[in-house]
Amino acid sequence: MLLVTGGAGFIGSNFVLATVQLAGEPVVNLDKLTYAGSMKNVEALRGDARHTFVQGDIADRSLLRGLLGKHRPRAIVHLAAESHVDRSIEGPAEFIQTNVVGTFCLLEEARAYWSALAAPERAAFRPESFELLKSGVADGVFFPMESIISFKLETVLDQATLFPGGMYSSAFGFFMNQDKWDKLPAQDKAALDKLSGEHIARFAGLSWDAADKKGMDALKTSGVRIVNADAALQAEVKKRSAPIIEDWIAKAGAKGVNARAILDEFHAELKNVAAGR
Repeated sequence: MLLVTGGAGFIGSNFVLATVQLAGEPVVNLDKLTYAGSMKNVEALRGDARHTFVQGDIADRSLLRGLLGKHRPRAIVHLAAESHVDRSIEGPAEFIQTNVVGTFCLLEEARAYWSALAAPERAAFRPESFELLKSGVADGVFFPMESIISFKLETVLDQATLFPGGMYSSAFGFFMNQDKWDKLPAQDKAALDKLSGEHIARFAGLSWDAADKKGMDALKTSGVRIVNADAALQAEVKKRSAPIIEDWIAKAGAKGVNARAILDEFHAELKNVAAGR
């Protein structure tokens, strides 16, 4: 059983759907149903006993306390947040109330809940990867290097296998609706144009690279054996991931875009960056 906050939003609902439908794990879904949340996002779970929806505020500590005590989740996934930049400018108080005060309330109630658990339950109420590796239940996990330290994996790993170029790459974007953009002063538009695009992409990439280096350094300091995936392993991973890629291409293509050309361009750009261009 998981307690998920913000599970009716875009990211939260996809996580809830995957957790219930693919992993088969029950979820208590707590969402305030503001502008960002909608029950339509989890319509596929209507009538599914594994999905319990509760409309409420993460700043309501009595509600949180009751949900934790009643359902006794093994973990909490906190995805509730005010995230629209334009709304943060028009009404910053709501953002502070949810993102700061609400998160604080959730953490406090989670700590109280955890403190009251029996020792075995307390030990299990943490990132599963660490526990599964430490106990020997799992032989390995897929992780980006930058997450090694936060999950303390350098303390439980014997070996780390590196894939040249990584096993995946993500694209991020910042978006603003046309009406908001049109209302910005000319100097603000100029500043955003200057700092966005390739500039911010490279700047963010440097930060990610620095975090990856810290993860690698932690592995080396802990004496973890570091090896590179050989050609056979790389080929096997590529073979097994091909159906996932083809499925994405088909779904994206159904929306009227040349998905394969977009993916090829993305891969070409990654090679350019890796080559220092």
